[in-house]
Amino acid sequence: DWVASAATGRAAAQRRLGRALLWHRGNGSRALAQLAAQWLERAVAQGDINAQALLGGALLRGWQHMPIDMKRGMALLEQAAAANDALALSYLSDHLHAKSVRQSRQTGLQEHLTDEESVRNLARVLDLCTRWAALGNALGLYRLAMRLHDGVGAPADKVAAKAVAQLLLHPPSCLKAEHAKQVRDEQ
Repeated sequence: DWVASAATGRAAAQRRLGRALLWHRGNGSRALAQLAAQWLERAVAQGDINAQALLGGALLRGWQHMPIDMKRGMALLEQAAAANDALALSYLSDHLHAKSVRQSRQTGLQEHLTDEESVRNLARVLDLCTRWAALGNALGLYRLAMRLHDGVGAPADKVAAKAVAQLLLHPPSCLKAEHAKQVRDEQ
């Protein structure tokens, strides 16, 4: 029972309970979001990296009535990403990418912004996706292939993009083992 286990102070159970409350069926409510945040904060206080990523993403985006706190959300995501948490790498790379592109009115395609901050963000996106893919995460591999193809953070490299995409079809055993370890750690 997650609730009983969470109440005894088990961080993994607190994280699972917080996630379940955060993603409760339906639209959720402010009360559920507040309860989810409390359980996730307890897990974060015990050093649960995945809880940091979940809470950081929720605060950054205001999911399910969670109040938006970009500063705290980014700080939690940065900490979890520094520990190579796949969820944090995903949320952080998506956020930085979204801040650094816009849709062209003429072509409808995404254009990379060229201001200093956007250029730095896009370089970080490539680094975050590379680290995420190195965990053996299929979505991380896909995102890395797309970012290489689209020239995010470096000149477009369709050969490298294709090589990374091939890893989705035939992952080497070292990536499978790393992904299995990551799944066990999240439980």
